[in-house]
Amino acid sequence: LDNVPHAAGVYLAREAAYQTFGVENVLIENNLIRDVQTLSPPYDFRNTFATSSRTGHGAVEIQAGLLADEAANVPFREAVAVRNVLMRGTIIDRAAYSGARAGVNLVQTVTFVDSSGQSVQRNVVAGEVHNVGFANGQFNNVMATNTPGREAIRVPSVELSTHGVYCTGNNRDGPYYQPSVCKQTTEPAVRGAPLNCSPEGALLQ
Repeated sequence: LDNVPHAAGVYLAREAAYQTFGVENVLIENNLIRDVQTLSPPYDFRNTFATSSRTGHGAVEIQAGLLADEAANVPFREAVAVRNVLMRGTIIDRAAYSGARAGVNLVQTVTFVDSSGQSVQRNVVAGEVHNVGFANGQFNNVMATNTPGREAIRVPSVELSTHGVYCTGNNRDGPYYQPSVCKQTTEPAVRGAPLNCSPEGALLQ
């Protein structure tokens, strides 16, 4: 993935605004993700892109959002959680914000149109993100090394950072990289089938 001028290169999320399902059992393996929010679009004939439109997503973004009433329903909140995600053997080279961000603290208001055609505002809060791991990765040239919010692996969620994420064998600009949020000791168990594509994007398996 090369030159992603807006948002994330890999985006795993439960989105409240679109009321999507949760995400689980995902393996992000052996990828090169380069220049995420560091360059302008190669094609912008109306000149609508601006640096201010950058979003702050990580090159790999793992998040969950819920409407406030959804969040109050504990079984539903767990049913649409984002869980069991492992990023392994992946190189992230040049990212304007985090190399990987898990569990952003979402607080926002979205507007829906109801069945009668009226606009209705709903509050969005952070959902559940569990069991996330980063193994044997390389994080190179993640911008502004000492700037808060632009860590190579960023875990802003209080719940997720308290329990920690799994990390092993990662490097940042050469040296071994093990941030303090790496508290989980067991690798996330991810089940499922691999998806293999050719360089042109054709499905191989």
